[in-house]
Amino acid sequence: MEECSVLIETTKSAEDKTSRWFDLPIDYELFRDLLGVEADSKDYQIRDMKLPFAGDIVRTTSVRRLNKLYFAYTDLSPEVQQAYKELIPYCGGVEDLLQKSEIWIKNSGHNSNTDQPNEVNRLIEKFIGEVDGKSLAKSKKTILYEA
Repeated sequence: MEECSVLIETTKSAEDKTSRWFDLPIDYELFRDLLGVEADSKDYQIRDMKLPFAGDIVRTTSVRRLNKLYFAYTDLSPEVQQAYKELIPYCGGVEDLLQKSEIWIKNSGHNSNTDQPNEVNRLIEKFIGEVDGKSLAKSKKTILYEA
């Protein structure tokens, strides 16, 4: 899995500013101990990030939201994580992609006895067709499983 870390800086006065890199998920007690502010406060902002789902993040994203998005991303199947950059333009964000990927994988039987990649391909094609019928042929090259 890709690195998931953020640089968070307090928004106190210039001489009192503190910043630290945190790996996700962020522990709330550690956050408070290192920055001197609560995770539920609005006394910090994200200054930099190394996240596969960076498009879902703004400077004011809360630590709770960061953790929620991180867990949504880690809940994606390895195949969907691998194709994340190609799939995300068709979704509203990592949570939407997680929901759609669960639909794609449901009943596809991904195990050694009943693998059904054609079902997964059909669901992915349906999804992409709903989002943007024109780009279906181009997108199929990068995201379909081999049958």
